[in-house]
Order: sequence, then structure tokens, then C-alpha cells
Amino acid sequence: MDDLERADRGLVSVLSRIAIPTLRWSLAITYIWFGALKLFGVSPVEGLVKKMAIGIPRSAFVKVMGAWEVGLGIALLFRLALRFTLVLYVAQLAGTFLVFLLHPREAFQKGNPLRLTYTGEFILKNLVLLAAGLTLAGTVRSDQEKVENPESEVTTIPSEALLR
Repeated sequence: MDDLERADRGLVSVLSRIAIPTLRWSLAITYIWFGALKLFGVSPVEGLVKKMAIGIPRSAFVKVMGAWEVGLGIALLFRLALRFTLVLYVAQLAGTFLVFLLHPREAFQKGNPLRLTYTGEFILKNLVLLAAGLTLAGTVRSDQEKVENPESEVTTIPSEALLR
């Protein structure tokens, strides 16, 4: 095995150990940050969130969403009730896509679903967050997270190593 191959295998080995925790931590930080902005009344999407309030006073809805997001972030950070947390996570993200149905003028230029507005792009990027959450959901069945190595074998990584 040449040096480049060894270096590549070493890099892939390191990345496979840190990928899932890094994904979880980055989602946690994002959710805590976005939620805190809503709680403190300084979120740039506060107006949009208020438009989505159904059956709750608009200002209270923003605070509820902020608390929900901070709670999700904390639960992701510390792997608290991860299965339930990820259900709430998917529900929150699904709610963001309702803008496309309930307020299409906010999301599409001149009603054209192929021409997103700034808001539409902001919401569509939640597909990536959804995929990240589904990736995490695939790791909650056991104390170990499995990652494929370059030889298509499955390497089992103890979860305590992933929490470092």
C-alpha cells in the first residue's frame, strides 16, 4: 500500500468517527441559535413565523417556536431522548414547508414554483436539515453507530467514542 492510499484510509477512518457527532453538534448549535433569536425577539424570520401562527396569538407563537428549537438543540447536543427529539425535529421542519402551501407569494416569484424568492430559498434549504435529521435517526437503534468503510464493509463504532 502506498503512502497516499494509507493517508486516504487514515483520513476516512477519522472522518467516519467524527461525522455523526459533528452533524449532531452542528444541528444542535444551529437550533439553539435560531431558537434563541426568536426568544429574544431579534429573529430575521419573526414576521414569517408570525404568519404561520394558527390558533395561537402571533407573538406567543414565535416564543413557542423559539423554545421548541432551543429544546431540540439541547436534546440533540446531549442525545436526550434522541428518538423522540428527532420526531419533534421532523415535525418542526415539516411545518416550515407549509409556507409553500399557506403563503406561496412569500416563497415563489409571480406564483412560479420554479422561481423561489429569498424566503423560498431559505425554506427549501430545510431539505438538507431534514436529510441530516434522518441520518441521525438512522443511528438511534443501538449504542453503536455504523459507518461503511471504503471496502464496503461495515465498521461498528462504539457510541462513547462518538461522543468525544
